[in-house]
Amino acid sequence: MRRAEGAVRRFGGWTMDLARRRLISPEGQEVRVTRGEFELLALLVRSGGRVVTRDQLIDAVSGTDRNPNDRTIDVLVSRLRRKMGDEGGSPRMILTEKGLGYRLGVDVG
Repeated sequence: MRRAEGAVRRFGGWTMDLARRRLISPEGQEVRVTRGEFELLALLVRSGGRVVTRDQLIDAVSGTDRNPNDRTIDVLVSRLRRKMGDEGGSPRMILTEKGLGYRLGVDVG
């Protein structure tokens, strides 16, 4: 079976295999992520640095009705940052755009 064109994306030393749903660290280790974490990161990666709104992210991870006070996206971003070593005062991988959403802060290849 042939993999879809562009199914493997590289960013900031990380590799994301969209077809196989795998996230590989810069050290070559597979990092376990939940379905929601994977879908959120995949959307950010596919967006290539453009801002992805909270509504778009909610649609990608749940497809359910939106609650403006829902913290699901923030929790998923926090968990991804922790798993990717991108937490702390100034993350560089997943950036928050206040009042808009999130974007990937590194180039995607």
